[in-house]
Amino acid sequence: MLHELLLSLRGFPGGLLDTAIEMVEVSAFIHPGERGLIEKILKIAAEYRQLRNFVEVHKDQTRVLKPLPYQNDPKEALKPGLYLQAFCYGIEEALVPYHKEIVQLESRFLSDPHCSLIYVLYRVTPYGTLFQALNTLIREVTTQKLHGCQLLQLLYQNLVTAVSEVEEALKKILLRCHTCFFKQLSSWVLHGVLKDSLHEFFIQPAEAVSNHPMSSSYMEYKIAPNLLPSYIPLSLANKILFIGQTIVMISNDPRDRNADASSASILGRNDMDPALWDQCGQQYFERLSQISQSSLLNIGYLDETVEIIRGFITEQLWKLAVEQAQLPMQMRLIKDMFLLGRGELFLEFIKVAESILDRSPSANFSREINQAFRSAAHKILLSSEEEMKIDKFYFGTSDCSSTTLAVNNGWTALVLHYRVSWPLHLVFTPEVLDSYNQLFGFLLRVKKTQRQLHHLWTFQMTNKSQRWQDSRIWKIRTWLMFIVDHLQYYLQVDVLESQWTIFQNAVESTRDFEALRHAHMNFLASTLSQTFLLLGSAQNEPSATSYQKPESLKDNPVHNSLSGLLRLCERFCNSVASWGETELSIDQEDEITLLCRELDHLVSFLLQLLASLRSQPCGTHLAQLLLRLDFNRWFSRQCTGKSLTGSLTGSIT
Repeated sequence: MLHELLLSLRGFPGGLLDTAIEMVEVSAFIHPGERGLIEKILKIAAEYRQLRNFVEVHKDQTRVLKPLPYQNDPKEALKPGLYLQAFCYGIEEALVPYHKEIVQLESRFLSDPHCSLIYVLYRVTPYGTLFQALNTLIREVTTQKLHGCQLLQLLYQNLVTAVSEVEEALKKILLRCHTCFFKQLSSWVLHGVLKDSLHEFFIQPAEAVSNHPMSSSYMEYKIAPNLLPSYIPLSLANKILFIGQTIVMISNDPRDRNADASSASILGRNDMDPALWDQCGQQYFERLSQISQSSLLNIGYLDETVEIIRGFITEQLWKLAVEQAQLPMQMRLIKDMFLLGRGELFLEFIKVAESILDRSPSANFSREINQAFRSAAHKILLSSEEEMKIDKFYFGTSDCSSTTLAVNNGWTALVLHYRVSWPLHLVFTPEVLDSYNQLFGFLLRVKKTQRQLHHLWTFQMTNKSQRWQDSRIWKIRTWLMFIVDHLQYYLQVDVLESQWTIFQNAVESTRDFEALRHAHMNFLASTLSQTFLLLGSAQNEPSATSYQKPESLKDNPVHNSLSGLLRLCERFCNSVASWGETELSIDQEDEITLLCRELDHLVSFLLQLLASLRSQPCGTHLAQLLLRLDFNRWFSRQCTGKSLTGSLTGSIT
């Protein structure tokens, strides 16, 4: 009977245990006291048998999906996986002391025929707690259908609250699972290879979000929150994701597509020293291997190791972007084109293309506008080298479905495109280029309005007819020129040049690509904010990685006021140019009066708005604009009185 008990404890029950049911049945001839001891022993044996059945079913990676004996529905079967296999091997390792205990009991039985049942129960009772805890884990795995890294989270949760009898076993199981985890982690952060056909790792392929040929390789992975263990911080997971994505991007250098496939490698054409990569890669692998050998994961050391790898990768990416792709030069081109840094070029462009842009876009709009741009470049005598640089830019029309602005003429439909070179697509994403186009459209409109007013002044000075000597026209034109000139100075000097200087200093002080991209996003967000093209809290603290552009600028009162003033300038210039040289008619007199009142209202509203918002945390740039427009408080004095709409008209008449 004792040997039959030993066989039952080892998972091979005999007549004492009916394997068809969970209840323990003992023969009636045994003494009631012995029966109680045997039942307790066989309950422990039954717990062990459940563990053994689970391990036998799931540790074979080549098995076909099938339910456990107590699972009637095949859909309840667990997905096979490396982590589940490691989990089973960990259970086997945790049961090794129990197996040795059974062997020792058998030796004791052979040497002492009078060994009692109470002694057997005494030796196996400590394992009862362990078996119950492990079976509880198994039930959670099967009922919740845990898979992959989800097993790490389950083991970690139970390890935190485990008693001493269970803690050592859980550490062994977790160590087995961590071995699998670190193999996948090392493959990802050292080679950019995601060996995870069963979708168990917390980094998973993402659906393509862009059709851009260069951006697809970088953005095709994401973090799966349901697979991320809670003891791995999200910041650390993002670093791991970034490292692998960057290596994938470097290894998919489009410049190597025409090269011999056998010569292509992760180094690509980035001139990275292979010996340096091999040496650093070996050091990083040794650090990761050292972490994986510990039963308890040292998150601090892992974070430090990942940060070291990230620093190395970002420095290599910085060399690619700054030294090979010449990011500083490309940023100067962006500034010259999108931000109108080459003012003389766009002044000539407005002059040449004005007739094309004033009408609705035609089928030949893109060809005509690009010809006009090249003509403007020739007229200002650009060098051949400068012309080659600006060839990376070309004009097109906006997609009506993707813009909230109504396309009335060529000015609103005009879009400036930029041919992004690899790997600068990581900096100049489609969303970033959309933001630059928003800036370009606003700055070009201000430049166009400024040119119209100056052209009107030139026309007034060369034409001495009586109509042009009307003081009202002179005063309106003078005040509008003052507002637009100072708005242009604010945009180009107080905003663009100051933010550009901050960005340049940030670029020169780092060799970290992520810090460089962080500085660029800050530059763009701050520029959008201070040109009143960005809403929300980003006007004060722009995000380092992203920002929210408004779908419509109708909710931005400062932008609305400035747009109203620009529209008023355009109306004034067009009206005066169409009046001819005869004396003003009654309708023209009424139109001048209406223009005066609108100007008075817009200026009054804008000054009051700037004065009320400048004390806000995000109002520093508003105070600077107010200083430019009303530095001697002349406008403020003119706009005070009983009637805001009557103050300006009264002073004119």
